[in-house]
Amino acid sequence: MSTEDLAVDSPYNTRLLRGPAAGADRGPRAGRDEGVVNPADGPWYYYVTVNLKTGKTKFAETYDQFLQYKAELDAYCQTSDAC
Repeated sequence: MSTEDLAVDSPYNTRLLRGPAAGADRGPRAGRDEGVVNPADGPWYYYVTVNLKTGKTKFAETYDQFLQYKAELDAYCQTSDAC
């Protein structure tokens, strides 16, 4: 990366902008941060988004459950262009 690269006026240049860079995470989606701001009560330690198109996420209390959900994501990625 050069000094010129660092000075590029772009919505993706986080060295020049305040806040997060432009991208999909800044798009208008109602409730997208609700789970972070007000998480549901639960004893889980792990989570895996098992469907990247719908955002379906599963939560696990044990590492073995997590591995099962991870295997589900891996299987999904074998047939989906979302991965």
